Amino acid sequence: MNLLRQISMEGFKSINKLDSLELGAINVLIGANGSGKSNFVSFFQLLNYAMTEGMQTYVSTRGFADSFLHLGSKVSSKIRGELEFASERGKNRYRFTLVPAAGDILIFSEEAVFFQAKDHPRPIDKALEPGGKESALPKAIISQELNESEQRTARVILNHLSRKRVYQFHDTSLESRLRKATHLTDNRYLRSDGGNLSAVLFRLQQEKPDFYRRIILQLRRMIPGFQDFMLEPERDHILLRWRGHDPEYIFGPHQLSDGSMRLMALSTLFLQPPEDLPDMIIVDEPELGLHPQAEALLAGLVRSVSSQCQVLLSTQSASFVDNFEPEDIIVCEMEGSESRFHRLTHGELGAWLEDYTLGEVWRKNVIGGQP
Repeated sequence: MNLLRQISMEGFKSINKLDSLELGAINVLIGANGSGKSNFVSFFQLLNYAMTEGMQTYVSTRGFADSFLHLGSKVSSKIRGELEFASERGKNRYRFTLVPAAGDILIFSEEAVFFQAKDHPRPIDKALEPGGKESALPKAIISQELNESEQRTARVILNHLSRKRVYQFHDTSLESRLRKATHLTDNRYLRSDGGNLSAVLFRLQQEKPDFYRRIILQLRRMIPGFQDFMLEPERDHILLRWRGHDPEYIFGPHQLSDGSMRLMALSTLFLQPPEDLPDMIIVDEPELGLHPQAEALLAGLVRSVSSQCQVLLSTQSASFVDNFEPEDIIVCEMEGSESRFHRLTHGELGAWLEDYTLGEVWRKNVIGGQP
Protein backbone atom coordinates (compact mmCIF):
# COMPACT_ATOMS: atom_id res chain seq x y z
CA MET A 1 0.00 0.00 0.00
CA ASN A 2 1.44 3.37 -1.08
CA LEU A 3 0.62 5.81 1.71
CA LEU A 4 0.37 9.57 1.50
CA ARG A 5 2.47 10.28 4.58
CA GLN A 6 2.48 14.06 4.73
CA ILE A 7 0.73 17.01 3.14
CA SER A 8 1.38 20.76 3.14
CA MET A 9 -0.66 23.49 1.51
CA GLU A 10 -0.74 27.26 1.42
CA GLY A 11 -3.18 29.88 0.16
CA PHE A 12 -5.97 27.42 -0.67
CA LYS A 13 -9.49 28.58 0.22
CA SER A 14 -9.74 28.80 4.05
CA ILE A 15 -6.35 27.09 4.47
CA ASN A 16 -3.80 29.88 4.63
CA LYS A 17 -0.91 27.69 5.77
CA LEU A 18 -0.73 24.01 6.68
CA ASP A 19 2.72 22.61 7.39
CA SER A 20 3.48 18.89 7.12
CA LEU A 21 0.27 17.32 8.42
CA GLU A 22 0.95 13.62 9.04
CA LEU A 23 -1.58 11.18 7.59
CA GLY A 24 -2.21 7.58 8.59
CA ALA A 25 -4.21 4.65 7.27
CA ILE A 26 -7.45 6.20 8.60
CA ASN A 27 -7.98 9.97 8.72
CA VAL A 28 -11.28 11.36 9.97
CA LEU A 29 -11.71 15.14 9.79
CA ILE A 30 -14.06 16.60 12.40
CA GLY A 31 -15.11 20.17 13.02
CA ALA A 32 -17.92 22.69 12.88
CA ASN A 33 -19.63 23.88 9.72
CA GLY A 34 -17.27 26.13 7.79
CA SER A 35 -14.15 24.97 9.63
CA GLY A 36 -12.38 23.80 6.47
CA LYS A 37 -13.12 20.07 6.25
CA SER A 38 -14.68 20.27 2.80
CA ASN A 39 -11.93 22.62 1.63
CA PHE A 40 -9.35 20.03 2.65
CA VAL A 41 -11.23 17.41 0.61
CA SER A 42 -11.59 19.75 -2.38
CA PHE A 43 -7.79 20.13 -2.52
CA PHE A 44 -7.72 16.49 -3.63
CA GLN A 45 -10.52 17.15 -6.13
CA LEU A 46 -8.39 19.90 -7.65
CA LEU A 47 -5.50 17.44 -7.99
CA ASN A 48 -7.79 14.78 -9.51
CA TYR A 49 -8.84 17.20 -12.25
CA ALA A 50 -5.32 18.59 -12.74
CA MET A 51 -3.94 15.11 -13.45
CA THR A 52 -6.54 14.52 -16.19
CA GLU A 53 -6.24 17.91 -17.93
CA GLY A 54 -9.51 19.08 -16.43
CA MET A 55 -8.30 21.69 -13.94
CA GLN A 56 -9.56 24.69 -15.91
CA THR A 57 -13.02 23.16 -16.17
CA TYR A 58 -13.02 22.44 -12.44
CA VAL A 59 -11.88 25.97 -11.56
CA SER A 60 -14.27 27.74 -13.94
CA THR A 61 -17.32 25.82 -12.73
CA ARG A 62 -16.55 26.54 -9.07
CA GLY A 63 -16.13 30.29 -9.01
CA PHE A 64 -12.90 30.79 -10.98
CA ALA A 65 -9.42 31.41 -9.58
CA ASP A 66 -10.32 34.08 -7.03
CA SER A 67 -12.57 31.61 -5.18
CA PHE A 68 -9.66 29.20 -4.68
CA LEU A 69 -7.16 31.71 -3.31
CA HIS A 70 -7.26 32.31 0.45
CA LEU A 71 -9.41 35.46 0.93
CA GLY A 72 -9.02 36.18 -2.79
CA SER A 73 -6.18 37.41 -4.96
CA LYS A 74 -5.86 40.70 -3.04
CA VAL A 75 -4.64 38.72 -0.02
CA SER A 76 -3.10 35.55 -1.51
CA SER A 77 -0.97 35.61 -4.63
CA LYS A 78 -0.55 31.84 -5.00
CA ILE A 79 -1.59 28.35 -3.99
CA ARG A 80 1.18 25.98 -2.99
CA GLY A 81 1.04 22.29 -2.24
CA GLU A 82 3.46 19.50 -1.36
CA LEU A 83 2.69 15.82 -0.89
CA GLU A 84 5.04 13.11 0.32
CA PHE A 85 4.46 9.44 -0.43
CA ALA A 86 6.14 6.50 1.26
CA SER A 87 7.08 3.25 -0.48
CA GLU A 88 9.36 0.29 0.11
CA ARG A 89 12.05 1.84 -2.11
CA GLY A 90 12.05 5.30 -0.53
CA LYS A 91 9.98 8.45 -0.59
CA ASN A 92 8.49 10.53 -3.38
CA ARG A 93 7.41 14.15 -3.22
CA TYR A 94 5.31 16.28 -5.52
CA ARG A 95 5.22 20.05 -5.14
CA PHE A 96 3.47 22.72 -7.16
CA THR A 97 2.51 26.38 -7.17
CA LEU A 98 -0.58 27.82 -8.86
CA VAL A 99 -0.96 31.54 -9.60
CA PRO A 100 -3.87 33.52 -11.03
CA ALA A 101 -3.66 34.58 -14.66
CA ALA A 102 -5.69 36.59 -17.17
CA GLY A 103 -9.23 35.33 -17.46
CA ASP A 104 -9.41 34.51 -13.75
CA ILE A 105 -7.76 31.13 -14.29
CA LEU A 106 -5.00 29.31 -12.42
CA ILE A 107 -1.73 28.24 -14.06
CA PHE A 108 1.26 26.26 -12.84
CA SER A 109 4.16 28.60 -12.06
CA GLU A 110 6.14 25.75 -10.46
CA GLU A 111 5.88 21.96 -10.55
CA ALA A 112 8.50 19.44 -9.46
CA VAL A 113 8.98 15.75 -8.67
CA PHE A 114 11.37 14.28 -6.08
CA PHE A 115 12.56 10.80 -5.16
CA GLN A 116 14.96 9.75 -2.42
CA ALA A 117 15.91 6.06 -2.50
CA LYS A 118 16.67 4.39 0.82
CA ASP A 119 19.94 2.99 -0.49
CA HIS A 120 21.13 5.96 -2.55
CA PRO A 121 22.53 9.26 -1.18
CA ARG A 122 21.66 11.45 -4.18
CA PRO A 123 17.96 12.22 -4.71
CA ILE A 124 16.16 12.95 -7.96
CA ASP A 125 14.73 16.47 -7.82
CA LYS A 126 13.39 17.63 -11.17
CA ALA A 127 11.49 20.81 -11.98
CA LEU A 128 8.91 20.42 -14.74
CA GLU A 129 8.10 22.96 -17.41
CA PRO A 130 6.17 25.86 -15.79
CA GLY A 131 3.41 28.08 -17.16
CA GLY A 132 0.89 25.45 -18.18
CA LYS A 133 -2.87 25.62 -17.70
CA GLU A 134 -2.76 21.93 -16.73
CA SER A 135 -0.25 19.75 -14.92
CA ALA A 136 2.93 18.90 -16.85
CA LEU A 137 3.13 15.50 -15.14
CA PRO A 138 1.21 13.47 -17.78
CA LYS A 139 3.56 14.72 -20.49
CA ALA A 140 6.69 14.44 -18.33
CA ILE A 141 6.58 10.63 -18.35
CA ILE A 142 7.48 10.67 -22.06
CA SER A 143 9.38 13.96 -22.22
CA GLN A 144 12.77 13.81 -23.94
CA GLU A 145 13.95 16.58 -21.60
CA LEU A 146 13.88 14.11 -18.69
CA ASN A 147 16.24 11.18 -18.30
CA GLU A 148 14.97 7.68 -17.62
CA SER A 149 15.12 8.00 -13.82
CA GLU A 150 13.29 11.33 -13.89
CA GLN A 151 10.61 9.91 -16.20
CA ARG A 152 10.17 6.94 -13.87
CA THR A 153 9.82 9.29 -10.87
CA ALA A 154 7.22 11.37 -12.74
CA ARG A 155 5.34 8.19 -13.69
CA VAL A 156 5.26 6.90 -10.11
CA ILE A 157 4.05 10.24 -8.73
CA LEU A 158 1.39 10.60 -11.43
CA ASN A 159 0.14 7.14 -10.48
CA HIS A 160 0.10 8.13 -6.79
CA LEU A 161 -1.89 11.30 -7.46
CA SER A 162 -4.30 9.67 -9.91
CA ARG A 163 -5.17 6.97 -7.39
CA LYS A 164 -6.23 9.35 -4.59
CA ARG A 165 -9.93 9.53 -5.45
CA VAL A 166 -12.68 11.72 -4.06
CA TYR A 167 -16.22 10.31 -3.85
CA GLN A 168 -19.41 12.15 -2.99
CA PHE A 169 -22.81 10.47 -3.04
CA HIS A 170 -24.82 13.44 -1.76
CA ASP A 171 -26.93 13.90 -4.89
CA THR A 172 -29.66 11.30 -4.56
CA SER A 173 -32.41 13.36 -6.18
CA LEU A 174 -34.69 11.77 -8.76
CA GLU A 175 -32.52 13.36 -11.45
CA SER A 176 -29.21 12.10 -10.04
CA ARG A 177 -27.06 9.70 -12.05
CA LEU A 178 -27.34 7.18 -9.20
CA ARG A 179 -31.01 6.63 -10.07
CA LYS A 180 -30.61 6.45 -13.84
CA ALA A 181 -29.63 3.65 -16.19
CA THR A 182 -25.95 3.47 -17.06
CA HIS A 183 -24.03 1.92 -19.95
CA LEU A 184 -22.96 -1.65 -19.32
CA THR A 185 -19.36 -1.01 -20.35
CA ASP A 186 -18.94 1.82 -17.83
CA ASN A 187 -18.03 -0.66 -15.12
CA ARG A 188 -14.29 -0.73 -14.44
CA TYR A 189 -14.22 1.67 -11.47
CA LEU A 190 -16.95 3.25 -9.40
CA ARG A 191 -17.32 6.87 -10.49
CA SER A 192 -16.95 9.75 -8.03
CA ASP A 193 -20.73 10.35 -7.91
CA GLY A 194 -21.67 6.64 -8.04
CA GLY A 195 -23.38 7.22 -11.38
CA ASN A 196 -22.29 3.84 -12.78
CA LEU A 197 -23.18 1.82 -9.65
CA SER A 198 -25.53 -0.58 -11.46
CA ALA A 199 -22.91 -1.44 -14.11
CA VAL A 200 -20.19 -2.01 -11.47
CA LEU A 201 -22.49 -4.28 -9.44
CA PHE A 202 -23.43 -6.25 -12.56
CA ARG A 203 -19.74 -6.80 -13.40
CA LEU A 204 -19.04 -8.01 -9.86
CA GLN A 205 -22.09 -10.29 -9.95
CA GLN A 206 -20.92 -11.89 -13.20
CA GLU A 207 -17.14 -11.95 -12.71
CA LYS A 208 -16.49 -11.82 -8.96
CA PRO A 209 -19.53 -13.32 -7.24
CA ASP A 210 -17.82 -13.70 -3.85
CA PHE A 211 -17.31 -9.94 -3.60
CA TYR A 212 -20.82 -9.28 -4.90
CA ARG A 213 -22.18 -11.59 -2.18
CA ARG A 214 -20.26 -9.66 0.50
CA ILE A 215 -21.96 -6.44 -0.64
CA ILE A 216 -25.40 -8.08 -0.55
CA LEU A 217 -24.89 -9.49 2.95
CA GLN A 218 -23.70 -6.11 4.21
CA LEU A 219 -26.70 -4.30 2.72
CA ARG A 220 -29.08 -6.79 4.34
CA ARG A 221 -27.65 -5.74 7.70
CA MET A 222 -28.05 -2.04 6.86
CA ILE A 223 -31.32 -1.77 4.92
CA PRO A 224 -34.46 -3.40 6.38
CA GLY A 225 -36.26 -5.58 3.85
CA PHE A 226 -33.50 -5.56 1.24
CA GLN A 227 -32.70 -8.99 -0.23
CA ASP A 228 -30.83 -8.60 -3.50
CA PHE A 229 -30.41 -6.53 -6.64
CA MET A 230 -32.22 -7.45 -9.85
CA LEU A 231 -29.60 -6.52 -12.41
CA GLU A 232 -31.05 -7.21 -15.84
CA PRO A 233 -29.48 -5.42 -18.81
CA GLU A 234 -31.76 -3.85 -21.39
CA ARG A 235 -29.75 -3.74 -24.61
CA ASP A 236 -26.56 -1.92 -23.58
CA HIS A 237 -27.85 -0.21 -20.41
CA ILE A 238 -28.72 -1.37 -16.92
CA LEU A 239 -30.88 0.10 -14.15
CA LEU A 240 -30.44 -0.35 -10.38
CA ARG A 241 -33.47 -2.52 -9.50
CA TRP A 242 -33.84 -4.52 -6.31
CA ARG A 243 -36.22 -6.81 -4.45
CA GLY A 244 -37.33 -7.35 -0.88
CA HIS A 245 -38.86 -10.43 0.72
CA ASP A 246 -41.52 -10.77 -2.00
CA PRO A 247 -39.63 -12.25 -4.98
CA GLU A 248 -42.37 -11.23 -7.42
CA TYR A 249 -42.25 -7.50 -6.65
CA ILE A 250 -39.31 -5.61 -8.12
CA PHE A 251 -38.48 -2.10 -6.90
CA GLY A 252 -36.94 0.62 -9.03
CA PRO A 253 -34.27 3.11 -7.95
CA HIS A 254 -36.97 5.78 -7.46
CA GLN A 255 -38.31 3.62 -4.60
CA LEU A 256 -35.14 3.90 -2.54
CA SER A 257 -34.64 6.39 0.29
CA ASP A 258 -31.70 8.78 0.00
CA GLY A 259 -29.91 7.00 2.86
CA SER A 260 -30.42 3.56 1.31
CA MET A 261 -29.08 4.76 -2.03
CA ARG A 262 -25.95 6.15 -0.35
CA LEU A 263 -25.46 2.91 1.60
CA MET A 264 -25.52 0.93 -1.65
CA ALA A 265 -22.86 3.16 -3.16
CA LEU A 266 -20.72 3.22 0.01
CA SER A 267 -20.89 -0.54 0.56
CA THR A 268 -19.86 -1.17 -3.04
CA LEU A 269 -17.02 1.35 -2.71
CA PHE A 270 -15.55 -0.16 0.47
CA LEU A 271 -16.17 -3.82 -0.41
CA GLN A 272 -14.61 -3.79 -3.87
CA PRO A 273 -12.01 -6.42 -4.75
CA PRO A 274 -8.53 -5.26 -3.63
CA GLU A 275 -7.34 -4.87 -7.22
CA ASP A 276 -10.16 -2.39 -7.91
CA LEU A 277 -9.43 -0.15 -4.93
CA PRO A 278 -7.68 3.21 -5.35
CA ASP A 279 -4.68 4.04 -3.16
CA MET A 280 -6.82 6.43 -1.14
CA ILE A 281 -10.59 6.68 -0.72
CA ILE A 282 -11.73 10.22 0.13
CA VAL A 283 -15.37 10.82 1.12
CA ASP A 284 -16.99 14.01 2.39
CA GLU A 285 -19.59 13.25 5.11
CA PRO A 286 -20.30 9.59 4.28
CA GLU A 287 -22.66 9.35 7.27
CA LEU A 288 -25.14 11.85 5.79
CA GLY A 289 -28.69 10.60 6.34
CA LEU A 290 -27.65 7.33 8.01
CA HIS A 291 -28.99 5.72 11.19
CA PRO A 292 -26.40 5.40 14.02
CA GLN A 293 -26.41 1.60 13.62
CA ALA A 294 -25.65 1.99 9.91
CA GLU A 295 -22.89 4.44 10.86
CA ALA A 296 -21.29 1.77 13.05
CA LEU A 297 -21.44 -0.79 10.24
CA LEU A 298 -19.98 1.74 7.81
CA ALA A 299 -17.13 2.49 10.21
CA GLY A 300 -16.42 -1.25 10.32
CA LEU A 301 -16.06 -1.23 6.54
CA VAL A 302 -13.66 1.71 6.80
CA ARG A 303 -11.47 -0.05 9.35
CA SER A 304 -11.45 -3.22 7.28
CA VAL A 305 -10.50 -1.58 3.97
CA SER A 306 -7.80 0.58 5.64
CA SER A 307 -5.45 -2.41 5.61
CA GLN A 308 -5.54 -2.29 1.81
CA CYS A 309 -5.92 1.41 1.01
CA GLN A 310 -5.75 4.73 2.84
CA VAL A 311 -9.02 6.40 3.87
CA LEU A 312 -9.78 10.10 4.39
CA LEU A 313 -13.24 11.10 5.61
CA SER A 314 -14.92 14.21 6.94
CA THR A 315 -17.82 14.05 9.37
CA GLN A 316 -20.02 16.08 11.69
CA SER A 317 -21.44 13.03 13.47
CA ALA A 318 -20.29 12.37 17.04
CA SER A 319 -21.85 8.89 16.95
CA PHE A 320 -19.82 8.07 13.83
CA VAL A 321 -16.64 9.29 15.57
CA ASP A 322 -17.35 6.87 18.45
CA ASN A 323 -16.27 4.04 16.15
CA PHE A 324 -12.69 5.27 15.69
CA GLU A 325 -9.52 5.70 17.73
CA PRO A 326 -8.17 9.13 18.80
CA GLU A 327 -5.18 8.69 16.49
CA ASP A 328 -7.58 8.45 13.51
CA ILE A 329 -9.03 11.92 14.19
CA ILE A 330 -7.93 15.25 12.74
CA VAL A 331 -9.63 18.24 14.39
CA CYS A 332 -10.43 21.19 12.11
CA GLU A 333 -11.03 24.62 13.62
CA MET A 334 -11.47 28.10 12.23
CA GLU A 335 -9.18 30.60 13.93
CA GLY A 336 -10.00 34.05 12.64
CA SER A 337 -10.18 33.52 8.89
CA GLU A 338 -7.88 30.49 8.77
CA SER A 339 -8.49 26.74 9.07
CA ARG A 340 -6.23 24.91 11.53
CA PHE A 341 -5.73 21.14 11.70
CA HIS A 342 -4.56 19.01 14.62
CA ARG A 343 -4.26 15.22 14.84
CA LEU A 344 -5.30 13.71 18.17
CA THR A 345 -3.35 11.24 20.27
CA HIS A 346 -4.67 8.88 22.91
CA GLY A 347 -2.27 10.26 25.49
CA GLU A 348 -3.51 13.85 25.38
CA LEU A 349 -7.07 12.80 26.27
CA GLY A 350 -5.88 11.05 29.43
CA ALA A 351 -8.64 10.05 31.79
CA TRP A 352 -11.45 11.43 29.61
CA LEU A 353 -11.73 8.21 27.61
CA GLU A 354 -12.07 6.17 30.79
CA ASP A 355 -15.50 7.68 31.39
CA TYR A 356 -16.64 8.98 28.00
CA THR A 357 -16.68 7.89 24.38
CA LEU A 358 -14.66 9.81 21.84
CA GLY A 359 -17.81 11.38 20.42
CA GLU A 360 -18.88 12.53 23.89
CA VAL A 361 -15.45 14.07 24.47
CA TRP A 362 -15.92 15.97 21.19
CA ARG A 363 -19.39 17.17 22.20
CA LYS A 364 -17.99 18.41 25.51
CA ASN A 365 -15.52 20.54 23.52
CA VAL A 366 -12.50 18.94 25.17
CA ILE A 367 -10.73 18.49 21.84
CA GLY A 368 -12.12 21.51 19.98
CA GLY A 369 -13.84 21.25 16.64
CA GLN A 370 -16.98 23.00 17.92
CA PRO A 371 -18.62 26.27 16.75
